[in-house]
Amino acid sequence: MQTPVWLAGASPTPSPSGGFSSDSQPDTPSRLALIDALARTVYTKTAALLGVELLTR
Repeated sequence: MQTPVWLAGASPTPSPSGGFSSDSQPDTPSRLALIDALARTVYTKTAALLGVELLTR
């Protein structure tokens, strides 16, 4: 949980802004994290388990 708190409280904002961070450092997400179809499946199933509507773009 350290990285989100570090990013939220950092001043000035660390570069690159909007990227992926791990252990308070810029990092590259895993190959699984980059699969859009898998992300959509996880999102859809999570929303169903929580009983919430899916957000649409």
